[in-house]
This record gives sequence, C-alpha cells and structure tokens, in this order.
Amino acid sequence: MAVIRPEIETDPAELEQIAISYLQEALPGWEPAPGDLMTWLISAHAQMIAEERDIAADVPIEQIMRPLGEQVHLVAPRLALPASVDATVTVRDQAGYTVPAGLEVLVRTAGDDGVTMVVVRDATLRPSRGLNVQVQLEAAPGREGSAGNGLDSDNEIVSLRALEFIRSIRIDAPNVSSGGRDAETDEEYLERLVDTLALASPTPILPDDFAAIARQVDGVERALAINLVVDRPEIIEIISESFNGYVFAAGEQAHIEWGEDGPATADEVRRSFERVFYTADVTGGGSEFVVILPALEWTPYGPWSFVVTGGGSVDGFTVIQEAEYQVAAERAVTVAVIDEAGERPELAVLTAVQTTLESMREVNWRVSVIGPSYTEISVDFTAVAWPDYDAATVQLAAVAAITDYLEPANWGRGKDGDQADDATWIQEPVVRYLELAQVLNDVPGVHYIDSLRLDGGAGWVQANVPLGGRAPLPRPKDRGITGRVIGS
Repeated sequence: MAVIRPEIETDPAELEQIAISYLQEALPGWEPAPGDLMTWLISAHAQMIAEERDIAADVPIEQIMRPLGEQVHLVAPRLALPASVDATVTVRDQAGYTVPAGLEVLVRTAGDDGVTMVVVRDATLRPSRGLNVQVQLEAAPGREGSAGNGLDSDNEIVSLRALEFIRSIRIDAPNVSSGGRDAETDEEYLERLVDTLALASPTPILPDDFAAIARQVDGVERALAINLVVDRPEIIEIISESFNGYVFAAGEQAHIEWGEDGPATADEVRRSFERVFYTADVTGGGSEFVVILPALEWTPYGPWSFVVTGGGSVDGFTVIQEAEYQVAAERAVTVAVIDEAGERPELAVLTAVQTTLESMREVNWRVSVIGPSYTEISVDFTAVAWPDYDAATVQLAAVAAITDYLEPANWGRGKDGDQADDATWIQEPVVRYLELAQVLNDVPGVHYIDSLRLDGGAGWVQANVPLGGRAPLPRPKDRGITGRVIGS
C-alpha cells in the first residue's frame, strides 16, 4: 500500500491568506487594511509559523515512523542478507586437512575487484579421502547485498590468508551464488508498515488475514491462504559425521551414503528418498540435513527407523514435525508462502511464519504453513513474423515472453488496471492454452501463430495443462521453451 506523505505549507504569504480567509468567515464584512494592527499581527504570526513549519518539513517522515514501527508495532526492518554458494577446495595431498571456518577469500569479478566471502564452517578432509572438500562460502560481514549474487565457475577465487595446503578454490558448475539481498529502503519499509497498520485487528479472522500476516515475515514475498485445510509436512532432522545406512518408513527404505570425495550433499539425500518414491525437499550439508516431506492424503509417515551399515554412525535422527492432512477441517487454514523468486523459502522462514501465525491466531484455530508445488512446463511453437522484423530476434523475444509468463515469481499475480499487485497470489491451477497463445501473439513482431503445444509431464497437448499440488505453480522446464519464427 502506498505511503501518503503529508504536505506542509511553509510559504508565509499562503499562511497569511489562510488566516485572513478564516477571519472573513468568522467576521462577515471584515477586510484587511494596510497599516491596520490586525493585518500586521497576521503577517508577523505567519512569518513565525512559517519558520516552525520549515523545521517540521525538514524532518523526514522516516525518522518518525521507523522508530514507531520497530518499537511499538514490532515490524522489524529487512536487513541486507549475504549471498552464499558451495565451492570446492583442492588440497596438495591426501594427508588430511581442515579448511577453517572464517577463512576469507576474494571472488574476483573484474581485475582486483570482487566480493569478499568467508568459509561458513570447518570442512575436514580425512586422510586418504581424496583431494577435494566441499565448503560453503558466504559474503563477509559488511559485504552483504545483491552484489554477491551471480558468481559462478568463471569467477577466480583467491584466499586472503596463506594456507600452504590449499592448491585452489573454485565454484563448480552449475553452482551460482544467490541469496544476497540489499537492505530495504525507507520507502519499502514504510509500505510494509502501512500494510501492517491497515489490519483492523492483530488477530487474523479471514483467510486473507493469515496471508497478509505471513507476508510480514522476512523472506516471504507472497502468501496464499487455503481455507478449511490442515496440511502439515513431515520434517526430519539427520545429524551424522559419517553416514552410510538405511532409513525405513512404512515398509520402504531410503539409502543415504557419503559421496566418494566427501560427505553427501543435500541433492544426494533428496535423490535417495526419491528412489523409494518419497518427494523430499532437503536442505543442509556436511553433517546436518533437514528433510521435508509433503503430507500424504492417504496415510501418515512412519514409524521411522534407522539401520547403519558399512561402519557408519548416526548422531541424531529426529522427527521435528509429524505430517497431517485433513480437508473440510473447521477453523483451519493452510498458508502457502514463496520468496521473491517464487521459490519455497527455507525451513527457518517457514518456521517463523508458523510461529507468528500461532502467536496471533484465535484459540482452537489450526494453522499449517507449506511451500508450493511445481509443475515443469515445456512449450514448443511455430510462428510467422511481420515483414520488416528480424525472425531470429522475434524468436528470442517470444521464448523470453513465454519463459517469463511461466516463472513461478510471476504466476497468479492480480491486476489493478495495468499494474500488477505484487502482494497478490491468486490460486491458478491451470496453464491455459489460449492464454499462452495470447502471450505469444502479443510479442512485438509476431504476425500469427502456426502451431503451439504444451507438455506438463504427461506428453505434448494442444490444450490446457493442469498443475499439481495444493499450492500449484508452474516452472518453465530447463531448455524446454523452444520455438521457431519464420520470416514473412
């Protein structure tokens, strides 16, 4: 919601006229006369008041409203966040080394310019376990912000501290640094504060109230409230220094083991669960993983058990939250949240949303917080360009337009005239064939469409494609948006 900034009149002549108009309304027939004492007094007071209003006008509204918002209404400012990325450190031999937490490196962008990053936690490579060890790099304190995003394998990395056993540090493709965010401006903070104050009550009552409160949590860009549904995912925490074993649940098993050159990655753990048909969202790395499994509609998970094989050990295997799913549940609401990129926020953000809503809900309300479900969409088309348009240029623009249309960050946004409502998330469970055709037809230079087809995973069709899940979003499939534009 826009911030309304008060206009303070500081012109003495205008203030003098305001006083004269007031007296003329209070004393019909009165007119100011040059040299009259009343006229002189009005002029003198207008000058003094103008000076005071000058001082008031020089005080930015942010200096008044930010302390009020932070200390009274508890709307925390969104501070700058550091970018991070996984990298590989190559050592000189297999004697065994530890890359210490806090080691500063420079990720060069041009010449000696770059982003200073630090190793987040100790990374130990045991003797005879190879020459490579994975570390997580994070922008150093004072280097937070979006400038640290987009760094990849093309960026040279140099250590700012001489450790003789380190031969090289590199960001392995396809890793790209991300997560960096600039601190919000005063204007952005005031807009969020206005949204908070616009709530008539701090207690959510209607489903959209839950979504509005969820959007106030740092890391949440949009939120969707699903009424009368309980949807609590299964959340498991695994802590292990050397892990080679099996996780059992409901008669199935997931096999998770270290990689050849070091500990398992989050992606390897995710694939382990997928082998036995569990759709898992895994975060973490090294020795700690958090596994999130969506609630099943037909049966609960577990009971879980763990069996170690191959000489490994497990220090912790804990169910943080048991899954539950129920529809037509009275006094229940599920809130789906996404970040600025349209992606599922980290567990810490989901937990913060859950805690916030639990603290503000009415008694006996059941609140669940989930991330979205994604359906990868492929599109193939053939179109004809207008004369005088370069077909190759039009083709690139057409692919970009379709990709942008299917991006989860753009899906389900409401419209206010010609302006998109950035806070809105409308449940749109279908990619509509004719709407996609309209997007393609609106690309400058496209004369007409000769063919168009979509694939949401079930094969190519010339029809609408449904999106799966309770909070569905599309995602353009990697290299799946293809087409050809022919010149007239």
